Amino acid sequence: MKKTLIVTSVISALLVGAASARAAEAAELWTKNCAACHGKEGAGKAKLGTKDLSVAAKQDSFSDEKLFTELKDGMKDSDGKVRMKPFAAKLSDADLKALVAYVRTLKK
Repeated sequence: MKKTLIVTSVISALLVGAASARAAEAAELWTKNCAACHGKEGAGKAKLGTKDLSVAAKQDSFSDEKLFTELKDGMKDSDGKVRMKPFAAKLSDADLKALVAYVRTLKK
């Protein structure tokens, strides 16, 4: 029983540490790739017409899958103008999933 508790505690600590490290990596990915247009806290920039990702209603309007696809493939408006460049060649799927999770933390 005592040995099982110790093993469980160690595994839990490792998982929490890994999650914390991934969260820090996601914040860095945000800063490097997204903050220039969406702002440090996701409020967007009116001049650029970017989404305010800190607004719960805006975030509720799209799924994680849709956000992942838009990050990976980019976004174009109805006239075909690029609204957001694709990150498929620059970021791995794991990085993109981390960014999706990070975006969800911006909701107020």
